[in-house]
Amino acid sequence: MDWAVSSAMNQEIDVHRLLIQFKHGDEIALVILVERFSRKFYHYAITRKLSHEDAEDVTQQVFVRLMEGGIKTYDESEGGGAAWLFKIDGLQQCNDILNCCKSATA
Repeated sequence: MDWAVSSAMNQEIDVHRLLIQFKHGDEIALVILVERFSRKFYHYAITRKLSHEDAEDVTQQVFVRLMEGGIKTYDESEGGGAAWLFKIDGLQQCNDILNCCKSATA
């Protein structure tokens, strides 16, 4: 296995562990997740054609939703932590804002 694949797999395992730790009450794990993923969520939102302000809102809302109970839906047996964060929270937040903007201009 080459180094890049091994490194990516280790990072995914770390995200999975952090999500499990946060799910079980470790607030430091959340701080690490915020530090690791804030910029990624922001850039993801920008690529979805959101404004700077909306991209910041998406980034903030992802973690607010996670703290307000979204973490309970994380299935510890499945893994895929980073993909879960983007699929469940990041994508949904972007779509919500995009749909709101479309309906406001219609």
